[in-house]
Amino acid sequence: MKLARQLTATLAITALLGCASPLVPLREAPVPVHLSDAEQGLVEAVNRQRADLGLPLVAIRHDLVCAARAHSEDLVVSGDCTHDGSGGSTPESRVAACQGPDWDGEIVACGQRSPSSAVAAWMKSATHRDVIVDPDLRTVGVAMRDNYWTAVFSF
Repeated sequence: MKLARQLTATLAITALLGCASPLVPLREAPVPVHLSDAEQGLVEAVNRQRADLGLPLVAIRHDLVCAARAHSEDLVVSGDCTHDGSGGSTPESRVAACQGPDWDGEIVACGQRSPSSAVAAWMKSATHRDVIVDPDLRTVGVAMRDNYWTAVFSF
């Protein structure tokens, strides 16, 4: 009886705080990600390209969003348009810092004023296009800060 009351109290507090159930391990609980309008537009523009080719749509993955945001913010500070971070970070190290298990492609665009123009620029580059249209890549994290766009893809 005491255990049942403790469990009930724990579940009630958890619900009030908006936390995941204590019975579900954190790594298995879905992590909600809030995207800005520009970031959501970027995902939609990527998925339009994929849908037009009959490819599966990509889903948002929180650790990839974290890595993409870290890189876009770094690009704003450095003013560079590169995959290398100003402190020596790489796509792999950024994903790892965000507790992500893997990544398989990163694309950046700098100066485009809309999600559709960033994706249009990527689609004109064979290497960037190859990432967007890879049917095996099913998850993505995106970011935009001051017209520095980053998309990190994985399986």
